Amino acid sequence: MIKNLYLKKKYFLLNLCLLVLFISSCKKDKIDQGFIIKAMDIVNNSDLVKKVKAVTYIENEEFITEEKIIAEADYINDGFELKLPHVPSSDLLINVADDLFEEGASYHFSDKNVKGFIFDAINAYDQTNNEIGIFYLLKEIETPTDYTFYTAFWMYLDKDLSIYGEDNKVKFNVRTVVNFELKLNKGWNIVYFKNRDWYEDSENGFVTSTLITDVKPKNIRLQWNFFDYNNFVKTSARQANSFFIRDLKTKR
Repeated sequence: MIKNLYLKKKYFLLNLCLLVLFISSCKKDKIDQGFIIKAMDIVNNSDLVKKVKAVTYIENEEFITEEKIIAEADYINDGFELKLPHVPSSDLLINVADDLFEEGASYHFSDKNVKGFIFDAINAYDQTNNEIGIFYLLKEIETPTDYTFYTAFWMYLDKDLSIYGEDNKVKFNVRTVVNFELKLNKGWNIVYFKNRDWYEDSENGFVTSTLITDVKPKNIRLQWNFFDYNNFVKTSARQANSFFIRDLKTKR
């Protein structure tokens, strides 16, 4: 009986060790996978696209904007699967509060020392590696009285960060309201962007309301779109180069 108990204990410990090894292996695999962006069912697709790259733009010490490639992948079967690095190169990181936001912006940061970067679209390249367009997420809703669009961008942080607050400005009879409701984690995050434009009245003029949040919009399906640099007649083209938050300093 004692021998049987010993064997049971031995097998239990062996199985426990195997379970720990399995869990550790899964965690390692998850780490190695990084963050994956998949795109399919793309609107305005193009047969000219052969490769895609996630790119961010960093201003160096000489105030020259440099293009930094985060990840790249082949464009296959009218779509792509882009694997972002779990830990990007440290030279991509900039101070979020100081370098991404304009001075005087009235937002609250849980930590003003957090570093990170953002990118809002996937660059498209042809067979000769020429950049020919971008892929981006978009949902448009237009009525006789207003226009609303939703999009998303990706943000990497070296620590957890919350950003809250509202900025309200009036310029040339246009009132711009920007609200931040962000609770972000260390690592990769998807940030959702909602913008609504409408004409209020003759006294208040036009209003542009923007919400930046980590909460995915309900009942809204963001669709992958391709914007061809040689064809900017499309309705959505007006948004193609304006995804960065209005009060963020664009690095393009």
